[in-house]
Amino acid sequence: MKPLYNCKVCSKALSGKQRSFCSIMCKNKHFQDYAVLKARAMERKTRLVTTLGGSCNRCGYSTSIDALSFYDMTGLTLNINTNELANNNYRKLEKQVNNAQVLCRNCFEEVQTRQAISHAEFTSASHGKDEILKQVQDDVKNTDTTTRKFTFNLTYCGVKKGQTIVLGVSGGVDSITMLDLFSKSGLKLNIIVAHMNHGVRIEAKDDEIFVNKVAIKYGYKYISKSITKPTSGNLEEVLRNERRKFLYGVAKDNKSNYIALAHNQNDQAETFIMNFIRGSGAAGLGAMKIQDDMIIRPLLNISREEIECYAMAKKLKWHEDKSNLDTTYSRNYIRHNILPLFSKLNPEYLANIYRTAKIQQDLNEYLKQQADEIISRIVIPGRKPGIQTIKIDSWLATRNDKVVWFEIFGKMYEKAKGDRKNLALTNLFELEKLISDSKGTKSIDLPDEVIAVRTYKKLDFVPKKEHNNTSAIKPVSIDKLSEFNNGFVVEFLKPSKQILDNFTLLIDKKQAASLSVRSVSQGDKIAKRGVSGDKKLQDLFVDAKISRDKRQKWPIIINKNNKIIWVPGLAIDRELPEKPKNPILIKICEVTDEKE
Repeated sequence: MKPLYNCKVCSKALSGKQRSFCSIMCKNKHFQDYAVLKARAMERKTRLVTTLGGSCNRCGYSTSIDALSFYDMTGLTLNINTNELANNNYRKLEKQVNNAQVLCRNCFEEVQTRQAISHAEFTSASHGKDEILKQVQDDVKNTDTTTRKFTFNLTYCGVKKGQTIVLGVSGGVDSITMLDLFSKSGLKLNIIVAHMNHGVRIEAKDDEIFVNKVAIKYGYKYISKSITKPTSGNLEEVLRNERRKFLYGVAKDNKSNYIALAHNQNDQAETFIMNFIRGSGAAGLGAMKIQDDMIIRPLLNISREEIECYAMAKKLKWHEDKSNLDTTYSRNYIRHNILPLFSKLNPEYLANIYRTAKIQQDLNEYLKQQADEIISRIVIPGRKPGIQTIKIDSWLATRNDKVVWFEIFGKMYEKAKGDRKNLALTNLFELEKLISDSKGTKSIDLPDEVIAVRTYKKLDFVPKKEHNNTSAIKPVSIDKLSEFNNGFVVEFLKPSKQILDNFTLLIDKKQAASLSVRSVSQGDKIAKRGVSGDKKLQDLFVDAKISRDKRQKWPIIINKNNKIIWVPGLAIDRELPEKPKNPILIKICEVTDEKE
């Protein structure tokens, strides 16, 4: 057998006789110390790692060979130590290692935590996963690192043999590589290639034709949609929403199990940095998930460089999107100007950001559980559709759990809006300040037409269209108040001492005939009976702790001279006689059944 290592003293081949763990002698009896023994082991370990891709099979980490270890397909360590690698039994390890995987410590812990590739996950209730595991074990040998990672990711996402998957294919190197990898998965999947022509670039039609030809080449069903370039709103966001709507529609029509997107490790880093810069808070730092409901991203832990190497090695063809060079877009600016600086500081920054985002996702899940437990106790049911309301009197007792409350704010905003992607960290601090002040009623504007209204012990998250839809009452005859959907009705009764209260007005019949009702206006005042000077209606509402949404619908009674003479339940004009000559009793009742 050809010697793998020579004596550092006389260059003679080592005999292989091992006197102890820390020494080996050559034929000339020259002594080799532990440093030489370790160097020999590391040389062989490097060779073994190289045969399995040269880096961690999940995240691509490769800076330190010491940080990489060999694990079998269930995630259990092979326990190959320096002694085994250095001695003459080294050849016996090669077969064992060739049927293993290389993982860094972080990825090993992730595998163990998620049990993504362990036998424990493959229970009798999960039919089909045993076949996937066997497929992974059979295909590990002689497969490239990219294919191995991709296969592991499909297993992690729970993709099973024979399922239907919609692939979002733009024609770029990422999506074309994803398409090729799916074709070689061995799972006999029903693949549907979906492409959207955004109508932004001149070459967009060429991309559509190209993707169609690629789908035909692989024998997959092809579905496309063309739209015109949006003329308003954030272009990136509008196109993203249109694309997502299209893909979900294709998935629904074809009863698909998953929608696969070709986001990679570089995209993850860009999203992480964008969210960090705009101050998105904990939710944004989780960036993209490898699986989010029916969305899967099987390339998320694979770098763009690795994807391009795979595509070139397989001689794949793709179309370059020239708009990716336009640095006026935030993502492109980060891609071309910021990420290269990170690479100079730490070549492994992509893997590190990926791990950090993954840890943050786990923390976010914990925060959501804590927030759900609190929300179940503080939410106020029975509010109007679209309006989310919570009691905030428990805020002072639990305000130290700020991160949990921030998650509560996020959840309530999400229920009112539909998502929370534009809710920034600054908005969360504004909400904290809003509910810390217990005086009166205040509100703040949140992103995407949502308003947060704090009314004493309640906090409402209200879509702006609901907030502004207050059915404002223009001046009309008081007897028509019942026609308006504002929660009040009017009655005309015979005078009676027994029913006199703040919601009744004793007035002369002739005056009553000329009364009108309208909504409150800014700066309204009334010469309140029993009080000197004028009283602002704003102050009346605050003193009575009437919420802002009710104020907009509160009936304000005016005479023929447009003077406010009565605010039902709150104030009567002091100039009105208490005992009119020809009296009639007007009673205005609040009949809303809205729960508080």
